Amino acid sequence: MDNILKEYRYKKALEYFEVTANQDHDLYSKAIAQFNLGLVCLHGRGIDVNYDKAKQYFELSLQQNNSAKAKHLSELFLSIMYCFGKGVEINYQQTKDYLKQAKIYFEDKANNQTKKEIAAKVDDYESILTCMDDILKEKRYGDIPFVIDQLLAMIENNEIKRGNKNQ
Repeated sequence: MDNILKEYRYKKALEYFEVTANQDHDLYSKAIAQFNLGLVCLHGRGIDVNYDKAKQYFELSLQQNNSAKAKHLSELFLSIMYCFGKGVEINYQQTKDYLKQAKIYFEDKANNQTKKEIAAKVDDYESILTCMDDILKEKRYGDIPFVIDQLLAMIENNEIKRGNKNQ
C-alpha cells in the first residue's frame, strides 16, 4: 500500500511540475519546476529513468536565471551526470566547470562539521545521489560544497568508477 501511495504522490508531483515548468507568468517557479523535473527523470520516481530528459530539464532550469538555487543545483546534478556518464559522454572538464559554479553559490552556507561524514559517504554515483537527496530533503545546502570537494578530489585522484551513457 505504501508503494502505491508513493507512486501516486510522484505522479501528482510530476503533473504539477510539468504544468509549472511550462507556464510563463512565474519564472521563479518555472525554474524550480524544471529542476524538479530533472530530478524526477534522473531518479525515475513515478516514471522510468530518462537521462536525456533529466539533462534537458536541468539545462532549461540553468538557462532561466530566475532562481539561483535551482540554477546551481542544476549545475551540480549536470556535473554528476557528466562525471559518471549518465546519459552523456564522460567529460571531467565540464564536470569541473559546473562544480566550480555551484560551489561558489553554496560555499557561504557551509558547515564544517559534516565535511568528514560526507567524504566517508560519497564514493560512487549512487552514494552521491543518496547524499544529495538527504541534503535536499533536510535543506542542508551548506553541505553541498563538501560533496563538490569530494567529487573534484575523486576526479583529480582518478577514483571515478566509470559508467557508460546508458547506465
